[in-house]
Amino acid sequence: MKTRPDTAKPDPFTLGVLRSLMESIPLEMAEVLKRTSYHPIFNEVLDFSTALLDGEGRLIASSMGVTVHLGALELSAKAIIDRFGRENLKPGDVLIHNNPFPGGTHLPDVDVMTPVYHRGELVAYSVARGHHGDIGGMHPGSFAGDTVSIFQEGVRLPPIKLYDQGVLNEGVKDLFLANVRVPQFSWGDLQAQVAGCRLGERRIEELFDKYGPAEMKAAMRWAMDYSEQLMRAEIDKIPDGTYTFADYLDNDGIDKDRPVKIHVRVTVDGSDITMDFSGSDPQVRGPANCVLGVVYSATYCAMFNLTDPSIPKNHGCYRPISIIAPEGLVVNARFPAPVVSGTTE
Repeated sequence: MKTRPDTAKPDPFTLGVLRSLMESIPLEMAEVLKRTSYHPIFNEVLDFSTALLDGEGRLIASSMGVTVHLGALELSAKAIIDRFGRENLKPGDVLIHNNPFPGGTHLPDVDVMTPVYHRGELVAYSVARGHHGDIGGMHPGSFAGDTVSIFQEGVRLPPIKLYDQGVLNEGVKDLFLANVRVPQFSWGDLQAQVAGCRLGERRIEELFDKYGPAEMKAAMRWAMDYSEQLMRAEIDKIPDGTYTFADYLDNDGIDKDRPVKIHVRVTVDGSDITMDFSGSDPQVRGPANCVLGVVYSATYCAMFNLTDPSIPKNHGCYRPISIIAPEGLVVNARFPAPVVSGTTE
């Protein structure tokens, strides 16, 4: 297949076509993941998400997956990239991660990520995040309402290579499967995620081979700029000012007579919007705490529901939105707080 010259300047029509092609990749990845997974939480409940990130770890396109996954993917990718460094990633690598505090959501949500290369250059990442039916911990299903520590909630996987240049890390596999109750399901679902990421990797490589890196990178930049422009136009319709609201959880599952306050102060300034959660309660003993990835996801979800639903959901949407959530609050709990229920509460 002939590659277009890198000096070719993409026209607006081509940019739109390339954006659509990139958006189709996570949809195909999701279909592969669904069809090859073992546990009903994947193939019936569809509690998973797939996405394409650019070479800097910024969201380019995603499937219509689970909101709490998609808003946190960039934080998770950053945790993996920071752990290894781009220079230590290689073609054929597959990385996994589920630690809530550096970029995850809760332990059952396991990230699988593959770096994508074109002619030796790291150009993108293919990502699949899924909620596993069991990740260990004190209760089957790993979704307990009475935990008081992250150590009770299951096995934590720091950013680590499951495959190193295409070679399975048997030690990582054995350690993971030794901590779950139905290893056949867990390994089958993890392999389904890998299969989805491998497909995404191939599809991205095909686009780079056909259109060339200059055109593809320009399309990625344009897709983000386009979404930012649309989101800013929506925010600009909201009158400038400060808006506040508070709501309460009945309790955290442990201190059952104590309501838990979630407070937000929203400041609109032109096409910029700031969500400040500083007025929320301190982190609680029970598993109703959130980590930062959950708060990002919830905030983006609220903005998506308030604005034009046709806006492409990528990193550009996030640029006008600032989030303040100080560490130590229920909206950004410190390790080793329990956080498994924070994704739903």
